[in-house]
Amino acid sequence: MSIVEPIFGIELDSGDVNVFMTQAAAESYVEFPDLDNWLLFDVNGRVLKLSVEAGWGGVRLASTEECDKERLLGFVTAYLVRIKT
Repeated sequence: MSIVEPIFGIELDSGDVNVFMTQAAAESYVEFPDLDNWLLFDVNGRVLKLSVEAGWGGVRLASTEECDKERLLGFVTAYLVRIKT
C-alpha cells in the first residue's frame, strides 16, 4: 500500500501533532534517536512504520496494513483542545 499525504506525526512524549505535506518532509524531520517517540499516520489513518536507512542513518517511512482512524482522530482532537487555551 502506498502512503497518502499529508502525514500526521504524533510526538508521544508531548502529544504534539505535526503535519507533513510530503513523505520526504516527515523523513527529514524525524531524527533517528527519537524513533520511539513518534507515531505516524497517513491522511487515511494508516499507521506508518519508521526505520533507519542502513549506511547513512536516514529515517524512512513505510506503509503498514494497520489502519486506525479513531486513534488518529483522538490524538488530533486532544491536541486541538490543549492548544485552544
